[in-house]
Amino acid sequence: MVNILSCLILCTKVQRFCNNYKLAQACSYSFFIYLIHEPTLLIFKKIPLLIFDKNEIALIISFIFIPIIFVTITILIGKTLRKYIPKAFSIYTGGR
Repeated sequence: MVNILSCLILCTKVQRFCNNYKLAQACSYSFFIYLIHEPTLLIFKKIPLLIFDKNEIALIISFIFIPIIFVTITILIGKTLRKYIPKAFSIYTGGR
């Protein structure tokens, strides 16, 4: 009985999170993130190795935070391109 109740509560919370306007707006840049991730993610991976020593804690922290920072910066770049150079953004993403 407790499992069923906890599943219902979890489903309600997930549904509220998925109905978030900002999340839906950020998801519109998923193809742009896919296009730009390979060349820029390599740079993002190497920066912490240059700043910190190659110890396990620094690698774990960078493993957790690099994707969050990368997606945030990529969405900001996508928004800027869409706002100021919409034609180039449309060509780059194929009009998606």
